[in-house]
Amino acid sequence: ACAVLSLLVLIINLTAIVIAIRSDSTNVGTSILLRGSCSLVSNTNIAAHVVLNILGTLLLGASSYAMQVAIAPTRQDIDEAHRVRHWLDIGVPSFRNLRRVSRSRAVCWTLLLLSSLPLHLIYNSSILASQVANEYLVTELDESFLHSGTSTELLVFHNILQDASKWDNLTLESCANAYSDPTMTSYRTLVLIVQPESGKETLPGLFRTVAGKTWMCNQPPGVVAPDGADSNGLSSFSCNPSRAAFGQRRNGSKRNWQKPNNPRYCLAEPVEEDCKLELSIPFVATVCVANVVKIAVILLLSFNMRSSSLNTFGDAIASFLERPDDSTVGFCQHDAESLKQAWTSYQQPTPVPWHIRRRRQFSALSLPRILLSSLVFIVSLITTATLLALAIRADSARGTLSSTFTTAAFTSKDHFSIIGFESMANATLPGLVLLVNTPQLLISFLYFLYNALLTCFLQAREWNSFSLRRQRLRVSKPRDGQRATYWLQIPPHYAVPMVLFSVSMHWLISQSIFLSKVQFLDFLGRPSERFGAGGYGNMYGEYPGEVLAAGYSSMGIAVSLALGVVAVVVLVGVGARRLEGDMVVVGSCSAGIAAACH
Repeated sequence: ACAVLSLLVLIINLTAIVIAIRSDSTNVGTSILLRGSCSLVSNTNIAAHVVLNILGTLLLGASSYAMQVAIAPTRQDIDEAHRVRHWLDIGVPSFRNLRRVSRSRAVCWTLLLLSSLPLHLIYNSSILASQVANEYLVTELDESFLHSGTSTELLVFHNILQDASKWDNLTLESCANAYSDPTMTSYRTLVLIVQPESGKETLPGLFRTVAGKTWMCNQPPGVVAPDGADSNGLSSFSCNPSRAAFGQRRNGSKRNWQKPNNPRYCLAEPVEEDCKLELSIPFVATVCVANVVKIAVILLLSFNMRSSSLNTFGDAIASFLERPDDSTVGFCQHDAESLKQAWTSYQQPTPVPWHIRRRRQFSALSLPRILLSSLVFIVSLITTATLLALAIRADSARGTLSSTFTTAAFTSKDHFSIIGFESMANATLPGLVLLVNTPQLLISFLYFLYNALLTCFLQAREWNSFSLRRQRLRVSKPRDGQRATYWLQIPPHYAVPMVLFSVSMHWLISQSIFLSKVQFLDFLGRPSERFGAGGYGNMYGEYPGEVLAAGYSSMGIAVSLALGVVAVVVLVGVGARRLEGDMVVVGSCSAGIAAACH
């Protein structure tokens, strides 16, 4: 089943490559899968990343299953370890077993581990949304200029005279909302229609900006950046577009500012949106190579190795009942911790006072493991909360906090939300990909830790159930009186929510920190070299006007943090459940299982 699942993922990835090869390519080597309106591309990008994370989770799940089978010990491995008073783990993911299993199994486990790295580090960046951000001009004109104005040598005013009848007529509120969009994709030049002051047409000058709010906010000159090439339309204060006074203008010199006439309405130059959904063939091809490695290793384990390994409690119990382990005779009253101390130090078994104690599933873990796991989860949550606080602080400084925690925040990425800003200038594509996907690797580590802890809890419950009622052993290769198993330790009613949690968390991370590609066009539709003088990658290199950057979403980080807190609370709740019987808890310790089978 794992091999078939991995093969299905491989076929889907190869199909994506074939489609990409037949598509147009960009100047950076990616293929254009979709081109059109930014809302369509954004929604498709979200759906594509959902599919990517489903495929990645399924492939990692199959790989995780195979990795656990690869290091599941055989009876020979256990006998050799017990001979020198070393114990092995049964039914759980374990690094301890890696030193005791055969070299071929260790190699298989290593290949499965290494082939998972491309899934963590590049898979989510194989598809990215590219959008166009338009610079625009803002000017004030009285309405009579549009009807009776004479031709001018200024190209932009000449175009306004010719095309104004085709432009969109916006109310002041609609105008403020549209031009406060951090990624201006649907409009360019903006004309504020004002009442004439002197009865004749005037040309008060142009105010050039890039999808910023600075020009429309009524702030003192010390706060609003003058119209210069280093402004980049960035604001360092909060601005409410619904209350926009449409700013202060420079009149003659940089220090002489004045308020404009009160505008009546706006004329906005509409432009066709040109956003793209792109796929990186090299990234997907790398994932396909890793996929092939996984399929080969899984098939090798399926045909040559699984039949002899003890994958579950039932496998180990059946083996020790059929052929008892001599080294553990007399230790059946010891729990895992006391047995490890006495048995590993070659002490003779002694009677142990029997105390009936109602245990919780936490008792399957040692105290150091509980403390270490708790520390890892707490540090992870605190780190995420710190990142969220920094993101909110940055959003507040840019005046975008009001739109940060909305449903639209998932579908409309803000290209001004850049990690590192000037410190990331001239960053390379591999560096950006590693930056945005490192959290994916960390989330996978936390997921495997979570999986291991949950496995221990459920294993303790299964072991304890043997003291409550007679039941058939759950084994890999059933014989008379035994039952087959299709899972190692986590049953489907736990496994399915775990898979959904993994998909959700990886997708949320892909929406929280992501690779962003933006092409900046000037007010005439040409690649702009003006924007980005202060950062955002290499603007004056081989592809002027194009930027690859690592973006972030405060909304995505917040939801990821909330889901992480819920997951930890659920895990604590499962671990706190009481065990119904009073059977000695041995955890996954092979020596404890062997001792109980005498």
